[in-house]
Amino acid sequence: MRELYSSGDPQHVRDVAAELGADLVAIGSLERADFEAEALEAVVAAGEVVVAEAEAVLVRFPTPAESSAGGAEVE
Repeated sequence: MRELYSSGDPQHVRDVAAELGADLVAIGSLERADFEAEALEAVVAAGEVVVAEAEAVLVRFPTPAESSAGGAEVE
């Protein structure tokens, strides 16, 4: 998970999430304390924000089936 949060590259974040089988990732106070803001912005850019409350964000990544079927494209 450390690699996912510290990557800074949205495509690499998606790749790491797929390798880990992670379709949801949280960014909260612990992640903000441990990782650079720019790296966390890449996590947000890599997926779809499904929850944004105060300082907490939940980011969803497409499953491999969604990606290959043309659904849930992320930029």
